[in-house]
Amino acid sequence: MSSHQRLGNARLLYIEAFGARPDEFGAAEYLAQAPTPAPLLFEQAYDGDREDDATWRFIHELRLRPTAEVFNMAVGYCDSRDPRWREIGLDVLAQFGSGRPVDKRPYLPLCRDLALRGLEDPNIHVARSAAMALAHLNADCPCPEALLALAMHADPEVRLASALGLLYTNSEPAQQALLRLMEDEDQNVRDWATMAVGQGAESSPEVIEALRKRWREETFEDARDEAIWGLVRLHDREAIEELLKRFQRDAWVRGDMMAIRDLHGYTGEDPPDEEIIEATRYYLHTHP
Repeated sequence: MSSHQRLGNARLLYIEAFGARPDEFGAAEYLAQAPTPAPLLFEQAYDGDREDDATWRFIHELRLRPTAEVFNMAVGYCDSRDPRWREIGLDVLAQFGSGRPVDKRPYLPLCRDLALRGLEDPNIHVARSAAMALAHLNADCPCPEALLALAMHADPEVRLASALGLLYTNSEPAQQALLRLMEDEDQNVRDWATMAVGQGAESSPEVIEALRKRWREETFEDARDEAIWGLVRLHDREAIEELLKRFQRDAWVRGDMMAIRDLHGYTGEDPPDEEIIEATRYYLHTHP
């Protein structure tokens, strides 16, 4: 893979969830050639290990089938006495109708309601899946207390899920929770929280200070880059100058290109480096 293509894990998931990248699994073509019955896919997901890529392929295939059959099965599993089934039900509903814009996916309000309910589940793995689902479903809603509680959980994977779940919750408590998670002892939690703040927060002295601190003090490269990209989104001059230097050295990565495209409003194919350098110099000259 070219060095220009490097992206952090949090950013990769963000892009995949919100439709800015084609389906990397090629699952649509696979399903057209060899459809597997939905009940069997659910069983295969249940029998697999959550951390196994094959398990997620089964879940992904179910997400690509926005049918009443798959939806009703997933909803039914959300009410199962078995927490693993509840987890799988939420994982499927999190991106049900994947491949379409979020607001064009079927049963979206019901999927969001089930994710919000899942935050209260006594099983922490189910609650974690619910938090992840909220982010995938772009659930722009007041911040549930249960989601704030997950941000304080002892398990870093749960705190990580809460960081993503807090991305679209529009409240001051949510922002404060994310700012705390940016200081988390776990580097992946810091990465995801920094991405959430960088991509979702409105500009304020507190947010700018937190992102600058993460840029200057962070030892994890992915989180440090997320801080820079967030600052560029908020038109921070020093961060824009940093990206200019990267393009001048031909040392930029994919996230740098995404940030600079947003800054200049580029659409279509990536412009040549020379054009980006000139446009960024002009921007800095006209925005002292």
